[in-house]
Amino acid sequence: MTAIVTGGSAGIGRAIVQRLLARGEEVISLDLQPSDLKVKHVKVDLTDAEATRQVGAELAKAHSISTVIHNAGVIPLPSCRR
Repeated sequence: MTAIVTGGSAGIGRAIVQRLLARGEEVISLDLQPSDLKVKHVKVDLTDAEATRQVGAELAKAHSISTVIHNAGVIPLPSCRR
């Protein structure tokens, strides 16, 4: 079984990945930056809905995904709204 963690290369996401690895889980981190942990890293801009959808579809075909932890978040500032 495989766990997917968004934003798994730093901060809280990294801590989550470490816990999953300690339990013996295979982990895929979806992030712009790679992790130095023993995970499969998939570079994706999670603010790009289409890119995220494509990565999700590819991973679903290639892996038996048991867990998804959506850790990454985006807080748009008023001056950055589209």
